[in-house]
Parts: sequence; C-alpha cells; structure tokens
Amino acid sequence: MCKEIVNTSEAQLALRQMEDLVRHVNTYVSSWGDFVENRGLHGLRTDFLEAEELAVQLRKKLHQLQHKLQDQHQETSGVTVTDMRG
Repeated sequence: MCKEIVNTSEAQLALRQMEDLVRHVNTYVSSWGDFVENRGLHGLRTDFLEAEELAVQLRKKLHQLQHKLQDQHQETSGVTVTDMRG
C-alpha cells in the first residue's frame, strides 16, 4: 500500500462524477423496470424498484461524502488516501 495526499477539489470532482454516474444508472434501471413491467413480467418489477432504491441511497451517500470532505478540508490542508494497488 502507498499513501498520498489528494487535492480536495479533485476528490470532490470525482465524487460529483460518481454521483452523476449513479443518477444515470438509476434512470437506466428505471427504464428497464418499466420495459419489463410493460412486457408482463410483473414479478421482476420489485427487483428493479429495489435496484433503483439502492442507487438513490448510493447517490445520497456520495453526497454526504462530498460534504464530509468539504468539512475536513476546512480543518486540514489535504486528505490522505490509501491506494490498495501498490
């Protein structure tokens, strides 16, 4: 493992990008859920609704992380991130 200091604004940008991706996934899952239901596969609709809810929860968590990062940035000059690839 290696540690490095990450620019807080870069981390916030990455979190916003992830939030946008999750929003698109949510829209895509919703569309497929509607498609499946329109094809008469009502039993699967519940699974799609659960996936949509998980996406909403993930978006909220990413949003919380952005705020925590902002708060921590005000207290320190950087954030230490551990890279598991190393």
